Amino acid sequence: MFSLKEETAVENRELKTSDCEVHKTIKTKDADVSLRLFEEYESQAGELTPELEKRIVMKLWLTVFPIVFLVNFMLFLDKNAIPSHLIFQKIPLKYYVSGATLIWSFLTLIHLTCQNYSQLAAVRFLLGLCESGVTPCLAHTIAMWFTPEEQAIVAPVFWISSSGQGLFGGPISYGVQFVQGVSPWKVYWSIIGVLMFVVSMSSLLFYPSNPASFWIFTPVERVHIIKRIKSKTNSSIEQKVVKREQIVEALKDPITWLFFWFVFFNMFSNNISFQSTIIYKNLGFSNLQSTLVAIASAGYSTVAAVIGSTILSQYKAQSAHVGTAFLIIALLGCILAIALPLSQSYGILAVTFTAVLSWCQSSAAGYTKRLVRSIVWSIGYAVMNMLAPQFWRQQDQPRYYMAWGLIIAFICVLSPCTLQLIRFILSRRNKERLQLLKDIADNRVEDTTGFVIEIHDDGNEVKKSVDISMLDLTDLQNKKFIYPL
Repeated sequence: MFSLKEETAVENRELKTSDCEVHKTIKTKDADVSLRLFEEYESQAGELTPELEKRIVMKLWLTVFPIVFLVNFMLFLDKNAIPSHLIFQKIPLKYYVSGATLIWSFLTLIHLTCQNYSQLAAVRFLLGLCESGVTPCLAHTIAMWFTPEEQAIVAPVFWISSSGQGLFGGPISYGVQFVQGVSPWKVYWSIIGVLMFVVSMSSLLFYPSNPASFWIFTPVERVHIIKRIKSKTNSSIEQKVVKREQIVEALKDPITWLFFWFVFFNMFSNNISFQSTIIYKNLGFSNLQSTLVAIASAGYSTVAAVIGSTILSQYKAQSAHVGTAFLIIALLGCILAIALPLSQSYGILAVTFTAVLSWCQSSAAGYTKRLVRSIVWSIGYAVMNMLAPQFWRQQDQPRYYMAWGLIIAFICVLSPCTLQLIRFILSRRNKERLQLLKDIADNRVEDTTGFVIEIHDDGNEVKKSVDISMLDLTDLQNKKFIYPL
């Protein structure tokens, strides 16, 4: 038995081989969540063969991906608000997701008792408050289980759970309009509430809190899963201690704010889905016809996501370029929206959004820093979603030239420019880091060593050498971290 020593980080230096030992020392509670797992099972894991890796990756797609997809799918039968990230920072993700979705299901059913706008607005506010942190939580989960290269492929497929939910929700909305004797919206929300309850119970059983503890995988498989991620990122998987220095670094890092401006510009198009009903009515569509058009739009978005994922699987480390290409395609859709009666171009935009959301997470190391970056991203998302509807003015109908002009400026000009600037900065950082790794391989620079200190019951200190990725360092602290592009 031992207790953990409360000791802060000692040093972070790069030295020549002729100098003294290069090391970073932290208290054990600040180490990565996988430390104990590796101490007990790493020696049993053996080599990760191509056959074993293929089997593990397939198991990830069949176990981890379906549950995060299903949770997000159900949430996007409604919409998200500003995330409450600090809650899932403090408790296991499984309990956060299952608890939030359980409350969400009850609130959904409470819709049925609403008698006026004020009651409905209050319930909707509580819905947003309870569900708001779930989607960022799902993004954190994907980052823990898939390598950065895989995340670029997984993200567009995962986002079908939101952009393609109309393929499921649309027919339900269409069908309930034929129900006699009961308001169609009450039937709809009854169905959604029951389904969400089932999802909540499934999350309690099957949602993976982190790779170090998920029961579906054997301890040896967990070791290999974590080693796969660490071999690509040289960073931690999860760490529940909020670190002030990582908060400060995240807010000072210009990349954080460039991602903020990207999502701010990009989300100007998101309100098209909210305005679509008005646009359809201006074009003479009935309610049932509008629902059918929404189903077709969801199908289009799903196809676009699959195409985007396929392209990213072939052109790895090209998230910025692929995102820019899809924004250029969206420019054509925006021009057609001005010149022709209607064009649904935002399915294309969803591909860029999801690829960059994944990039925003995978380009940061340090669990607290990734958390802060996710919060900043979400603020940009929420602020623009509040501002954008104000530009769809009644006096501009039915063509809304001003709104479409701003979409072109924000999404098709400023967004791709922001992506290319992010890529330029990260490429410059990578150039220095790749040279450092080469120098380490050539024994011109001493490799950095990680240590954790434990105190046994007899009072003796034990200093253990660990891989640097166990120390939950940020990307700026850990010069061996290579940014995905």
